[in-house]
Amino acid sequence: MQAIYPGTSPETPKTVEMWAVWVSDQAKAAGALAEAAGVSDLPSATLCDLSDDDMRSLGLSEEGQVARVRCIF
Repeated sequence: MQAIYPGTSPETPKTVEMWAVWVSDQAKAAGALAEAAGVSDLPSATLCDLSDDDMRSLGLSEEGQVARVRCIF
């Protein structure tokens, strides 16, 4: 998933983060991401679906885990 945080001021650019969210239901993915990031109403978008093996290669070992995989400022 991709999460976008607005800048704290007009001079501060937005932050874009890429997250791997291992849940079976995509509707729960945004909630799991918001909980892991500590932000409510987090604007996010699902970029792609990954296989269980892909999730393991990102360091996740079981369903329900969330990991930040990339952050762009």
